[in-house]
Amino acid sequence: MDHDQADKLRNNSSEIAEILSALSHESRLFALSFLIDGEKELKFLIEKTGLSKNGLVNHLSTLMDAGLVERVSRGKYRLTKDGAGYVSDMVDQYLVSERYRAKRQRIDTTMYQWRIQTVDEKIVSNPAEFKPSWFSYQGAVQGVLNSHGVEIGLTEVVAVSGYGWITNAMKKHLCPSAPSAFHSDVWSNIYNATEALGYKIEVIKSGIFEWDENQKPTPDSAKNADKQYKAVKKEINADRPVVMWGIPIPEYGIVNGYRGEEYIVSTFRRLLEQPDTPIHYTGLMAPGGLCILRFTEPIQTDPKQVAAETLKLGYKLGTGDVPQIPEYVLGPEAYDVLANNLTEEPLDENSHHGTGYTLACLMEGKHCVKEYLKKINPLINVELVGISEKYSTVYQILNKCHEIFPLGPGEMPEKNRIETADYLRQAKKIEVDALEDLQIVLEAI
Repeated sequence: MDHDQADKLRNNSSEIAEILSALSHESRLFALSFLIDGEKELKFLIEKTGLSKNGLVNHLSTLMDAGLVERVSRGKYRLTKDGAGYVSDMVDQYLVSERYRAKRQRIDTTMYQWRIQTVDEKIVSNPAEFKPSWFSYQGAVQGVLNSHGVEIGLTEVVAVSGYGWITNAMKKHLCPSAPSAFHSDVWSNIYNATEALGYKIEVIKSGIFEWDENQKPTPDSAKNADKQYKAVKKEINADRPVVMWGIPIPEYGIVNGYRGEEYIVSTFRRLLEQPDTPIHYTGLMAPGGLCILRFTEPIQTDPKQVAAETLKLGYKLGTGDVPQIPEYVLGPEAYDVLANNLTEEPLDENSHHGTGYTLACLMEGKHCVKEYLKKINPLINVELVGISEKYSTVYQILNKCHEIFPLGPGEMPEKNRIETADYLRQAKKIEVDALEDLQIVLEAI
């Protein structure tokens, strides 16, 4: 802690102590856990916490006095903005604390012998490690390929798979779904193109995965999840990690093993210094259906042919010449949709995060495309530097947008929204020019 922080602590110790006092009761923390995802009726909280009505009301009054909870209407409560921040920071800090790590180590040590004797367990000999990436598909794929000895970086994974060429937006909403909400044909293109990175890939789909009104998998979904778990165990027993969709936010992640009925995973959490705890085979979030990628065997590729095919796919995905989901727009027009959503559509609690995450994924994609174009320029008989420079400009514009709207919650002043919308429209013009230049290149090769 620096001197400035020390002074702030001394000058505000009484107020901070009041907040910590409100948070220092197990029953109050338990009640807060049910308010994290939105406002709740008092009756609901009584049922979930097991507290008496008077006892719960007293605890909620303490939390309201500390500014952590507010009464929305008669008998209905929710976290305040401050309350949500304190709860999030408190939980995050605990999960990276030495105390938590020591606790996990004690539990693991205690359970080790029991697991060996009673639990079906297997971990691959060379576990794959999730790699840094804003969108999880690339981080998971690069991790598995690297574990198989394929020396490849994020730039190649993003560009060759086709993902980095895509610009996608949800109509009339600023939610964080745009970076993954593509038509199944688009995902098939991405999966097929990923093989050009040097490994044979088989996509296994095990059916739908949906929850009932009690937030539990439906009977059919549970059966499908069991089917997928058996397929994953087969791969792990063959000493091959897999990439899986829906672990569990939903994100792509890596499965390196199994233990009992749980997947042993590597996900983006490790980049945040959070524990990658095992996940029950039904504890997934997989909109669109259950899906895993098997990496079965290495294949020989011709770099020049891969470069040419990547440019063809990049043009197809970049221009949006593919089937699209009705609620979304894929292609250059997506920049206009994002811009219009910022200036004309109503905002909600997901708008800032959705904007920041979408911009981060777009920024990373265009950066990797411009770097890939520079890398393959010597392989292609036509000059690609000019196109690379245009994608570089698009990346720089998106970087400015992301500086205005970083990841996480936050305010969205009208001035910032208008400025970002203008930037997005500039990016569209430049990317359209780049794609027109790319069309000329494709005609030449």
